[in-house]
Amino acid sequence: MTNYYKAARIAVASFALAGLTACANMAQVAPGTPPLVLSGAGVRTRFMFDVYAIGLYLPARAPSAEAAISAPGRKRVAMQMLRDVEAPEFVEALRSSLRRNHDEAAMRKLQPSIAQLEAQVGGGTVEKGTR
Repeated sequence: MTNYYKAARIAVASFALAGLTACANMAQVAPGTPPLVLSGAGVRTRFMFDVYAIGLYLPARAPSAEAAISAPGRKRVAMQMLRDVEAPEFVEALRSSLRRNHDEAAMRKLQPSIAQLEAQVGGGTVEKGTR
């Protein structure tokens, strides 16, 4: 990979993550509560294309994934699409990813949230910029 290509990907990722960080309503869980802080972030890439940026917001930065998962209190995951994706393809990719990281009991608990997301995105396209 050339240095130019790496620099371009870093610039795109930085811009996307800056959008997540700057968005105050992503960090605010409920009116009147202290905002959460960005504890981790990344960009999902598929076949060399940046698909979405994702950020994990917690009451305080966590030093590890285990600490973030086990931390009590409010948590929020925020995503921003970096390209257009067909909604059914997006939902199935999410399900597939969750299946690789969760057992059946955990997947049953997640099913209402997955169904809610599926209803929100509908059968069309999840467009670039969607949060």
